[in-house]
Order: sequence, then C-alpha cells, then structure tokens
Amino acid sequence: MSHDLTNWDESSIRVVMAGTGNPYHYLTPFRKQLIWAIHHDGRKSVLVRQFDISIEKLENETAPLIQATLVQERNGEYEVVFFVANEIETATVAMHAKQMGVLLADYCERGWPRFQQIYAELGLALDRSFADLAFFLVGDRVLDVGMLDALARDHSLMPSAPARPSPDMPNASYYFWMIKGTYEQIGHYGQRFTPLPEPDWYLLTFGQYEVNRYPNLPRTQFEQAVCSRVDGVKTCDMTAFADGFGMPTFALMQSEHWTIQTRIETDGLCEIYKNHRAEIEELFNGLNSGKRRPESFGEFFCWYHHVAYAHAIDLLAERGLLQIPYQRYTAAIWCEDGTKSSF
Repeated sequence: MSHDLTNWDESSIRVVMAGTGNPYHYLTPFRKQLIWAIHHDGRKSVLVRQFDISIEKLENETAPLIQATLVQERNGEYEVVFFVANEIETATVAMHAKQMGVLLADYCERGWPRFQQIYAELGLALDRSFADLAFFLVGDRVLDVGMLDALARDHSLMPSAPARPSPDMPNASYYFWMIKGTYEQIGHYGQRFTPLPEPDWYLLTFGQYEVNRYPNLPRTQFEQAVCSRVDGVKTCDMTAFADGFGMPTFALMQSEHWTIQTRIETDGLCEIYKNHRAEIEELFNGLNSGKRRPESFGEFFCWYHHVAYAHAIDLLAERGLLQIPYQRYTAAIWCEDGTKSSF
C-alpha cells in the first residue's frame, strides 16, 4: 500500500541512533519523507508518481541513503534497512513499554536501601544526599547506561549493533530507528558525554534533550560552557574544575565501585525483560518492521528500553526516591577506564 503524502507531518517523526556513527547529515527533510514512503511501498514507479519526480531525481536522492546503509535496492525496489514504526504502532509499543517501566521501578524501589549503602561507600561530600544524585547514579548509570551495558554483554535481547558503513565513517556501527509519535514516546531521557583534557575523564550530562517541545537549551549551554573552559587546556584538576561548576566528581575508584557493586541490580533488571521475552517478541512480530525485517529486533528493543526506563525514572521521582532538577538534566565529572568497552 502506497503512502499518503497528504498526512505527512515531519514534526511528529523521530529518528534516533545508538552506537557509533552519524547518519543525521544524510537525512534531509525530503529524504526523511522518502524513507517513510519507501517503508510503505518501495516500488520505484510508485515513488516517482507519489513525489511527482523523475526517476533520475529519485535515484539521486536514494543514493546517499544507500551509501549510508539506511536503504537498499533489491529486485528493482527500495527497502528501508532499519526499524520504522507508524503512529499506531508507536502508541502500542510505548504503552507496553511503560507497563514494563512499572516493573523496573518496583525492582529499583525494593533495592533502594542497597543503592543507598553503595552510595555511602563512595565517600562523597556530605552536602550531597543520595536523593540529590540518584537521578544520575540510578537513572543514568543503572537504568540507562548500566542496563544497556548488561544487555550488550548478554546479547540475547540486544545483539551487537549492525555495521552501517558510509563513505565518511566506514567503521560505523549503530542501531537506528524512526517512529511517528510524541517526544515522550521515544524515551525522553539520555546521556551525553564529552572527553576532558585528563585521560579517561568525561563530562556526563543526563536528562531530557527537549522540554515542552523545544531543545533543552540550559543543558546545551551548560555543556558549551564546560567545553569552552577546557578548550586548549592540556591538564586540569578535575575536582576543582567540577566544584567550579557545582558538579560532583567521581574518581576512577568511585565510578568503578558504583558500576561493579550495582551490577547485581542491572543484571536483575535485565532478567525482568527476559522473563517477559515472549510477549515482547510477540509485540515486535505484530509490527510491520517485525514482519519485514526480523533482524531489526535489536533496534526495536533498544527503543523499547528507552521508553521503559524513562517511565521507571518518572515513577521513582513520583515516589519521592529521586529528585529531577527543574531544568530536567544533571551533570557530573566521571572517570572511567577507557580500555573497557561500554555501550
């Protein structure tokens, strides 16, 4: 069935990647719409008629997408080679993932005393309560990055991200998905990291990328301010630097202690997914991408997890266990052994 272009609304289209690469500069507004149409019907004759363009124009626009391993041509037809969900599918998946998020939040709540004990062992400044830092330590380092690392180690639900070589990044490898829905339906929290002058030290920010449908400018401006302060600097006292911005510092011993000691929790949280694997797979198999590209399950599940853990964080905040800053992001200086792989 061909795609009705009269219903196209780019503002409701969300594209997300997880891994190493940069597909975004290939995605012009027209090519996003083209991808959406190809997902519905990849026949060249249909696409030429829908967009009222020549076959040469169609081939010129799809060539960069093919080079970026986002679209392929098979038997004279185009095919999208990543996960795509329409509006109805997005709503269905998001609802199911939020129900899973309740289970994740319940598990975390039961383990909250242990989180508090591990936090006390870090020996951070007494003026920082665990409730103040739990959004970062539990939200980011357990529910987001911690679980993604655990899922990557396990491979059963999230196999290695597919290779997506492109002319500018021949070693690119990442999950990629496109959905039609609201910002909350993509999973509204995420981490960004910026390397700092000292080896193995990073600025980590975690929180919302958008607030009320607009980019979270305070988060971006904060990151820019930190980067401008270290621009050209070869060495730096990380603790003093973090204090200057009001951020906590996690030295290598502290970051490794938190990561290792909470691995019981991250593995236990992943078991919740495994215990519900059959129904998650059934959900995926009922989607168009599930029927056409069963190998896109990893991309589907990465998206599913982002929605589930975001809802879990919101529930933990509602229950008074953690505090989300009013600007909807937090930041920390984090030391991590760069020789160890992380998702």
